[in-house]
Amino acid sequence: MRKREGLDGVDDRNLGFVGAKADMSLNTGRNIATAGIELQHGYGRYDYHHSEGGISTEVKADLAGWFLRGYLQHTIGVGDARLNGGIGWWYQSNGDRFSFSPRISISSPLTEKLTVKGAWGLFRQPVRVTELPVEEGVSEVTDPQRAAHYIIGLEYRPSDKLLLKVEAYRKEMRDLVGRIEDYGRKERFFVRANSGYAHGLEVFLNQILSDRLSWMLGYTYSVAKARCDTGELFFRPFDQRHTLGININYRTGYGVLNLSWRFHTGNPYTDSWYERVNGEWAKRYGKPYARRLPSYHSLDLRFSREFKFRRWQLSLYLQVMNLYNRQNVHEYSWSKVEGSSGQIRYERVEEHYLPILPTFGIRVNF
Repeated sequence: MRKREGLDGVDDRNLGFVGAKADMSLNTGRNIATAGIELQHGYGRYDYHHSEGGISTEVKADLAGWFLRGYLQHTIGVGDARLNGGIGWWYQSNGDRFSFSPRISISSPLTEKLTVKGAWGLFRQPVRVTELPVEEGVSEVTDPQRAAHYIIGLEYRPSDKLLLKVEAYRKEMRDLVGRIEDYGRKERFFVRANSGYAHGLEVFLNQILSDRLSWMLGYTYSVAKARCDTGELFFRPFDQRHTLGININYRTGYGVLNLSWRFHTGNPYTDSWYERVNGEWAKRYGKPYARRLPSYHSLDLRFSREFKFRRWQLSLYLQVMNLYNRQNVHEYSWSKVEGSSGQIRYERVEEHYLPILPTFGIRVNF
């Protein structure tokens, strides 16, 4: 793989791996045990150089090694409750690193219709020889990235036609490697993060009104932040405070009609502007991801039908995306404008997601 970065840069990466994996399970009714193992041999040859703002980053590396990982988990029934415990582990020959990740979850009915669920886990993600963040000057495998997950939730099912689920989660991340990359028509913007967290609340409601009509609603409140090398916290690019989705399905005699509406508050972005410095235009940046794009919403309409034959199955669909042609802002960029008398100015331009778009598809299964 070869690509150019910037006006004075090169990024040559020759990456590859070969491996095998196996999974197995044992089900005795109330108890279920599963296990798996994977073995890979990978290599990575890197030749990277980039200069910007008087700062140069150069990495040349030729790495290879074995990677072995596996997992074991066991689900048991304790009265009406279900308890699942497991452990994952991995070994990396390059750097002679070994790590393990324990996890546990439980599901227990409080009443006939109400169930409480919880989960906890520690996860350690290795940096493999095929994944070096050379753009950060890293020339060898590093210590694993770490994360702790916490989940607790309730599930309410008063009948087989109504389901309500509420779940809260927390994720804490440490020893992050690489950088957060913001791409688009604008120039690339990078922020290095070494830790972070995410937490939120999810609500899901599903109801079957009849043999033909059903609907679903999902809402999420979430916060996702990262911490840079200076200790300052900033929002992650995918941070969306509120997300709402509504889905309606209606079965006709000819197929399934689906109406889907999605909404979320705007993603964060880094503000930029131009100002004159010594008679020349210079671009300036605000705090990373401190501003918000406008809220996003879109309505999709889809009709699908299946034809079943003796040995194969045909599926057709016709879909109209962004039915009311909402101009959702994807990002902002800048356009250089030269006046009739030679004056130069910069105008901010809105870059939008797709407008109203009809699509269709065909799928054949044998």
